[in-house]
Amino acid sequence: MTDHLRIITWNIWFDPINIIERTHTIIKIIKSEQPDFVCLQEVTCETLALLRKQLRDYHLFEVFSKSGCGYGVCILSHNSKVVVIDELSHPYPYTMMNRQLLHCRAFIKRFAFSVDILTTHLESCYQSKEIRSLQFETVKEQFNYETNALIFLGDLNISHYEPLLNKIKATPLQDAWTTLGCKEEHKWTCDGRTNPNLSGKWHFRFDRIYYLSNNSKSNSTNNSNNQRKLIPSQMKLLGKDKTSETIPNPPSDHYGVLVDFMVTD
Repeated sequence: MTDHLRIITWNIWFDPINIIERTHTIIKIIKSEQPDFVCLQEVTCETLALLRKQLRDYHLFEVFSKSGCGYGVCILSHNSKVVVIDELSHPYPYTMMNRQLLHCRAFIKRFAFSVDILTTHLESCYQSKEIRSLQFETVKEQFNYETNALIFLGDLNISHYEPLLNKIKATPLQDAWTTLGCKEEHKWTCDGRTNPNLSGKWHFRFDRIYYLSNNSKSNSTNNSNNQRKLIPSQMKLLGKDKTSETIPNPPSDHYGVLVDFMVTD
């Protein structure tokens, strides 16, 4: 029995170049890490079929394939570790890219507590910073202060100095990267200096994992579920090596982000 809750977020890149081989490598990494939850962005119908076929230990939740969108996000929950309580999708009122929020309410068997997983791919491009800020209002509406824990993660497309950063700081959300010491080796998830899938030398921390644990706003004093805490214990970036012997580039233009959380009383 593992003593941590493990979660991954990864933009797996919708580019058709070597997409089958790249997805196979990403699936291999997911299998080796054995996370409780995986949140993926830029999943296409082609990669979705591979995920369903090869990750049979996971329950997969997505809505984009039924809406005619070319790509979208999904949440994978490990069948033997997690009981899914509810699954919801929340379209954004403001989007030009068919972006939305996925929401999974789940019960973690070995810790006997519930958690809300919120994942998204916020509007892309620097000029969309005001739209991202508006989309976060929809995210905030889903915060459930009566649960023990909430994790908000995904490709948030946050660049330097934009309104969304101030909005997040005004909430009780905590940044796992910050909690774990702001280590440089875990900072740049989209890095043209080290990832040849990207042109140019720009680098951003687009992909983030925020968490909310044992919130003081909860009024439920008699529920032991609310006395449990999430504490990040480890972070690492995934997919920095070559895809295969014949494909020297990494499997995506983003690195995946893995965080382990200790669950304490």
